[in-house]
Amino acid sequence: MKVLFVYPNSSGYSRIPMGLAVLVTYLKHNGHTIKIFDTTFYKTKERTDDQIRESLGQVRKADLSSVGVKFEYKTKEGILEELHNVIADFSPDLCAFSVNEELTPVAYEMAEYIKHHFAIPVIFGGIGVTTCPQEVIEKFYVDMICLGEGEEALLELVNKMEQGKDISGIQNIWLKNNGDIIKNEPRPLTDLNKL
Repeated sequence: MKVLFVYPNSSGYSRIPMGLAVLVTYLKHNGHTIKIFDTTFYKTKERTDDQIRESLGQVRKADLSSVGVKFEYKTKEGILEELHNVIADFSPDLCAFSVNEELTPVAYEMAEYIKHHFAIPVIFGGIGVTTCPQEVIEKFYVDMICLGEGEEALLELVNKMEQGKDISGIQNIWLKNNGDIIKNEPRPLTDLNKL
């Protein structure tokens, strides 16, 4: 199954989120085709958050261009256009957003855009979802959310979707079904040694 992970990083933090890296690797290891749409290196404002911290003396200046990292200015419309092109080219079966509280508004804009232009299910996960699940699942452009650890839940979800099986009883997953919200129970914590 083809899954597009969307990391709507509007703050310019040049760090890879560990949870997203683990999910991508786990799904790839289990035979799924993955693509990541990451907005980390798009600037939508004059200075990135890291540059603001540098100017305040909170962190030391780091010249990321010396290692090939460059920030590219793009408008929100430009980012949405690029997202559109990635989806049109990749044709994912699922769009999965990894968000924290700070990134949720940007993720909402992107998910709404996807819902208006494509017939692709959208799932949200990450700490921004786990802390306020009801608020997130009520958005019309969010079909499902994953609460807590996502490795086993997401793998079960994509496997069942690929096989055309019922997805309504997957632990850690809340989903919409004919106007209702199915709130599945949490699963036991993942033994990281088994991943």
